[in-house]
Amino acid sequence: MFLKCRTVFLVVRVGVIGPGAIGCLVAAKLSRVADVFLIDKIKERAEYLNKKGLRVDKKKYWIPVCYDLTGLRCDLCVVAVKAYDTMSTVPQIKSVTSKESFVLTLQNGVGSLEVLRENVDARIVGGVTCEASTIIEKGKVLHLGRGDTLLKGINCDASKVVELFDEAGFRAVSYTHLRAHETS
Repeated sequence: MFLKCRTVFLVVRVGVIGPGAIGCLVAAKLSRVADVFLIDKIKERAEYLNKKGLRVDKKKYWIPVCYDLTGLRCDLCVVAVKAYDTMSTVPQIKSVTSKESFVLTLQNGVGSLEVLRENVDARIVGGVTCEASTIIEKGKVLHLGRGDTLLKGINCDASKVVELFDEAGFRAVSYTHLRAHETS
């Protein structure tokens, strides 16, 4: 499940649900150190991104964008959709994860962490990021600012996820005092 690279254990396969501004930024940065794919519920957008690629700032990334999840598995699933869409992503999350997988929520809104904790049988990690990005046009993301990304294992030790994010260039911090309402 994990490979040793430098001094850090890295997640081999990462799925990022939600190819919005934060989801694309996370996928691009993690693709430097892991095997990453994006998950999109909109088939046409997935096809467009697969054909044209993803640009974050001036760098182009060829990250697979999947609409059909048949046969896909990941060690870390990053949930980067709007909070009100969390419940609708549960079937996608379940189809690509196992009990040994990590599921990280990096979402705005309230209630996401609770939805994941109650409906997904995996290692749940709550997250808050101060990274800022915006979509400037289809397939193009502008990284507006860096900031800390606070991660806390809810039912697990999240240190491997923290190390992965740190290795990918995030300022990742293990945060022991994160409360549920702060991470969703």
